[in-house]
Amino acid sequence: MSEPLEDDAFKLGNALSRGDVKNALRIYRDLQVFSAEPVALIRLLANQFRFLNEVRFLQSSGLSNSQIAGALQSSQMRVNIALDNLRKMSEESINNAIDGLYECEKSIFLGREPGLAFTLYLTNFSL
Repeated sequence: MSEPLEDDAFKLGNALSRGDVKNALRIYRDLQVFSAEPVALIRLLANQFRFLNEVRFLQSSGLSNSQIAGALQSSQMRVNIALDNLRKMSEESINNAIDGLYECEKSIFLGREPGLAFTLYLTNFSL
């Protein structure tokens, strides 16, 4: 996986975390021009949503932003962005996002066209 794909997946996840499905679809269309694989994006997004869950848990345990960054071996900026995204996402919506990614990937492995499956995931995403 290239660094730019990870950066774009990060932007995609941030758009979804804010409930900005229109922007998420625009980012995905841009990625399609560069032949980004939906399965790779699914896995990167799943990692991003798992990171949000970890940040939520550590913050609720009373850790500071810098302690969270240290515990997750992440930059404090990434933790700050995650905390900002968590203002709109409940624990349930994060879990639903992860479950939806699992179902999307499963449908691809069962024969659904990957681009269509991922577009449907994005279109149906809700906080």
